[in-house]
Amino acid sequence: MIGKGPRGDVTILPTLVINNRKYRGKLDKGAVLKAICAGFRETTEPAVCLSDDIQTNGCLENNGGCWQDKAANITPCKNDGCKCPDGFKGDGIHKCEGKSGATEVGWGFLWVIFFGLVASGIAGYAVYKYRIRRYMDSEIRAIMAQYMPLDNQGEVPNHSHHIEM
Repeated sequence: MIGKGPRGDVTILPTLVINNRKYRGKLDKGAVLKAICAGFRETTEPAVCLSDDIQTNGCLENNGGCWQDKAANITPCKNDGCKCPDGFKGDGIHKCEGKSGATEVGWGFLWVIFFGLVASGIAGYAVYKYRIRRYMDSEIRAIMAQYMPLDNQGEVPNHSHHIEM
């Protein structure tokens, strides 16, 4: 404490900085050591961080107080709390609702549908172009046959509709 004047005392508290972040928590040795050990990447932490006093897994006892689906083996318990897995909604403590195996559609199935539609579209376009080309060829031959007879050609069907009087 500094100053004992009539306006009050000023208290100076130590500040702990871990990985350029201010530590906010209890200043007892166990809590501070856990915070320091949490800053290491996995497999790079020192031996003191691997002791049983530091390593805690709250999910081992009573599933950490989180919801659990024993039939599907799904639990939202993580070391930092109860968070529902991806695709599920809920608080993680009382319930997690979401996808089931029967309604889940994989990306592979969607790609097969997409490429099937693309192939059908290309095949339809090819048939359309073939029929248009045949129709146009027969029309051109019919017009040309009116002006000059073509050798080695029998009757040419005429698709145009002329009215004769």
